[in-house]
Amino acid sequence: FGGFVVVAAIASALLWVYHAFLVVTNRTTKEYRKSIPNVTEEPTLCAPRGPQLFDPWALVDPQVINGSTSSSSRGGSGRHL
Repeated sequence: FGGFVVVAAIASALLWVYHAFLVVTNRTTKEYRKSIPNVTEEPTLCAPRGPQLFDPWALVDPQVINGSTSSSSRGGSGRHL
């Protein structure tokens, strides 16, 4: 059990060092892995949110959902017993 704790502690320390490196170099993981410079853009964390992709308050007709998904995804007639 002690060996597992040591391995977990070392892995956590390595992950912390990697994230500290990213913070110091002012890059994200994606930028580091793809070598994309981020000189002119704002960081995603501080950027304004984009438009909503759907209306979370819109009413959904269950008949449309049941009829369109059950017959195409299961290959059945779309009827539920």
